[in-house]
Amino acid sequence: MSRLINAAQRLKAATDALEQAAAKSPVATAQAEDRELRAALDAARRENQTLSEAAEDVSGRLDKAIRRIQTMLES
Repeated sequence: MSRLINAAQRLKAATDALEQAAAKSPVATAQAEDRELRAALDAARRENQTLSEAAEDVSGRLDKAIRRIQTMLES
């Protein structure tokens, strides 16, 4: 029975080593970096949309203020 236990322990150790190696592989690393970059890109796109909407709002307000000043100066 101890031979079976020893074999099972060696198999577990080998499996753990393979899993660790796979996690450190260039493919796994590249996939993790890809996920991080995609998340950063999505966040940047959301921020860009928010800033674009704010810029549009400010532009509209400035146009109104300029028209009011022009009206006041023409009066």
